[in-house]
Amino acid sequence: MKRKLKILGIAFLLVSFVTTACFADSNLVVESVDEVTPTLKYIEIVTEEINLNMPMQIDAKSNAILYHNNGLPMKSDYISSTDPNDNLIAVYRTEINGVDHETVYFTDAESVSKESMTQKITASVNKLVANKITENMFNSRISYNQYSRQTIWEITSNNGLEATVISGTDFFRNPNSDYDGQPASAWVANTQTSYITENAMRLNSITTNMMVSYGGEKLIKYSPTGDYSGTQITGTLSYGGLPTVDISFAVGGFELINQTRPQNNYASWLYDSNVGTNTNLVYSSAIGASNTTGNFTMGLGHVIDLYCFDGSNENTGKGTTYVFADR
Repeated sequence: MKRKLKILGIAFLLVSFVTTACFADSNLVVESVDEVTPTLKYIEIVTEEINLNMPMQIDAKSNAILYHNNGLPMKSDYISSTDPNDNLIAVYRTEINGVDHETVYFTDAESVSKESMTQKITASVNKLVANKITENMFNSRISYNQYSRQTIWEITSNNGLEATVISGTDFFRNPNSDYDGQPASAWVANTQTSYITENAMRLNSITTNMMVSYGGEKLIKYSPTGDYSGTQITGTLSYGGLPTVDISFAVGGFELINQTRPQNNYASWLYDSNVGTNTNLVYSSAIGASNTTGNFTMGLGHVIDLYCFDGSNENTGKGTTYVFADR
């Protein structure tokens, strides 16, 4: 009998230092949090609901905030998961060098302990800092907006942690573009995904999807293009005067099958036919898109097929949606 996988989703970002602060809202409880690790400090706000109007910064020094409900689910008017079993447990907000960062923590459990919540966020942040995933290394000839969102999915079963999938996406926006004779915003989304084997025997396949089929959006470019059966994949994406994305990564024993459907505003890459065992995989995916009206919304999802330690095959999917105010 197939086992039901329990999947924890964590979106995480780089963290800065803060001190103490107060917040004048009787519906929220504010606590000053001391140093959890040498690299993590924040202001803590306990609330049952989080929305876009909640403050990014409390004062000039306090620009890192953790919203949570003591391990219980929170309601939200803008954060969503494609899995109806997911509960929103914590949201971390900060700003670094003018770039907006947000941490979102989902779990399909009914609740988590506050200690577990803090440990998961701290571990995610420390991993991000060590890998410098969100470091901006791009230059552009125009002025543009930049946002960073990153997500970790920990895939667990009765045997413990089977695998970890990490996706970090840098978004770049040029609001002064055009599409088909209409004023439009140009967007580039550059995602790096890492699959890390834990207890699972092997990764049979993984599919990554990037979708912009909302409102006035149109998929213009994507990379990599084509199918690959070699060991190295390269590609370049340039759109809207925004930073150029150069892609280069090794795929080992995997074959890349491109399943993109531009007419459906849907980019998809399948990494299949793994000839190795206990394989880790790091790869990049990028799209260029236009938007003529409303918010810019991008869906990011993965379908993962695992061969587990007990000999069973498990196939599971997880997705999230990123929404940015645009036009």
